[in-house]
Amino acid sequence: MSLSHDIWTKKSQDEIFLEKLVHINSQTANIKGNQKVLKMIEESLYELGFNVDYLKSDAEDGRSLLVANKKTTRSNPLSVCFIGHSDVVTSPITVPFFETEDKISGAGVADNKGGVTLMLSALKSFLNKTIDQNFNIKVVISPSEETGSLGFHHHFNEIGKESDYVIGLEPALSCGSLIEARSGNRWYNIESRGIASHSGRFGQSYINAAHQLSLVIAGLHDLNSEIEKRRVNIGGFQTSLNTFNTICSSASAKLDTRFSTFNCRLSIHEEIEKILSQSVLTCPYTNKRGNLYYSIEDDCPPMQATSKLWLKSYRKRVSALESKELELTHSGGAADINYFANSDSLLIDGMGPVAGGLHTKNEYIERKTLKTRKEALVELLMSLNENNNRRVLWN
Repeated sequence: MSLSHDIWTKKSQDEIFLEKLVHINSQTANIKGNQKVLKMIEESLYELGFNVDYLKSDAEDGRSLLVANKKTTRSNPLSVCFIGHSDVVTSPITVPFFETEDKISGAGVADNKGGVTLMLSALKSFLNKTIDQNFNIKVVISPSEETGSLGFHHHFNEIGKESDYVIGLEPALSCGSLIEARSGNRWYNIESRGIASHSGRFGQSYINAAHQLSLVIAGLHDLNSEIEKRRVNIGGFQTSLNTFNTICSSASAKLDTRFSTFNCRLSIHEEIEKILSQSVLTCPYTNKRGNLYYSIEDDCPPMQATSKLWLKSYRKRVSALESKELELTHSGGAADINYFANSDSLLIDGMGPVAGGLHTKNEYIERKTLKTRKEALVELLMSLNENNNRRVLWN
């Protein structure tokens, strides 16, 4: 049902700001569009007293990472970091902004413009209510999260080490659940080298590179475990030839691995190397051996679950505001917050509004949660400010 005139006139300032963000085409490849979104965020942060800087990407692709700081004068303060992104997958031309009484739809409305809007509003409310800010606040906005934020990973890692709390602005799951952990992912390019030949010529030297690589793939399948949240999947397979009567000399595959812990990542890697060593074929005439190689193309660490006390306290508050029991869950997808993970920081993601249909024409957020999740976040910040203790939150 479309909004009536009365409902339209009741649009909140947050919804008005969100609509402006969504109208800007900031698909990842649109660098200028992302710069416009970052500029809007910069102006909002500047009004709240933040100092805003931009860090250039190591990838030398013309992109810059927004990093804003608002520091306290308190000695040995806590540090709270927010991580979000300006880029989106779809275009506002194909996925226009639209509101109903219950939902707000549009390109990137959930991933991640709703979360960024919620954060800015929560910071404004918190700072308006607070006479003395007792902890440092940092805001980090990436222009290229949807393609991995290449060139910014070492910045994320360093900022994570300096942060007591890292709050991810990705949307909550469609059921409302918060994200306490995320899988990491490592991508491998696997190359197989053999000896080309005609299929029917006996006595001629050959090593079938495709067969050699197929042995690897067959071995990889057994590494999957849903219980351990471990997945190993081939996304692409290519050979140097594409005919019936030839033996190919080369073949390659793209391998995606997902893991919930660093130990799991190490275990998968060791098994991959073992499978490669056991899958090399030998020419039956010359005893010459084939070759198998791999290269790691992307290596995103897991975001492991941290303080249950902190997460349960926040979940309890959101559940009360929304009159619905919420869960803390594990997400198989990786995000920028993974690169902030370390043994000391406390992390939580899915702090944006409840959402669904990400990256599609049906992307939406639940309208009321733009308010309820903001209220919960304000209370979280107030609690941190009052306690100034990284392990103490609501009773």
